[in-house]
Amino acid sequence: SANYQGGFKGLKGTSMASPHVAGAALLINQYWQGVYNRNISPEYLRQKIKVVGLDINDTRNGLVFPRLDVLASLQPYINYTNSSIANASSTNATNILINISSDVNLTNAILEWTYSNGSLFNYSMTQVNQTSYSYQQTTLVGGNNTYKVHGNDSINTWGQTNLRLVTIITPNITFYVPTVDQIFNDNFNLNISLVDS
Repeated sequence: SANYQGGFKGLKGTSMASPHVAGAALLINQYWQGVYNRNISPEYLRQKIKVVGLDINDTRNGLVFPRLDVLASLQPYINYTNSSIANASSTNATNILINISSDVNLTNAILEWTYSNGSLFNYSMTQVNQTSYSYQQTTLVGGNNTYKVHGNDSINTWGQTNLRLVTIITPNITFYVPTVDQIFNDNFNLNISLVDS
């Protein structure tokens, strides 16, 4: 901070943070006016700054506070809806529905899916309305799969969701009869074991 006796001086506390937050609030509101043709409400601005900020632990008292992230505050805030599968879930389903919503209108949304074998694919999501998109993922592979969604506003500012993990459980099938080298010319009993992995 500028020192009244000349030069600069390192200080901390709310009196140092307040000008930064006020300047960021002005910048964010100006962005909303220019891009979305509306003012951001003070309550929503406060909530967005808290939600997208990086959590910092105050070692003096153990409390956690969000650190202001101006870029994240300008980006669309994209979140999974309750109808999406929860993070770190395990399922034996053959398909998964991914639904997202944004705090602003999106031009498009892309699902980035990384399969358990490491291959990565991007899928265009279906627009439900101006702030919501959906995708039915049907090409599931057993193992740990990760995914996140990217979306952009009308001037191409991109936001993204948090990374999620879903484990696809595939059954282990053991064939007892027939074995690999057995040939039958008549009816036979199939003997297999099917166990969830």
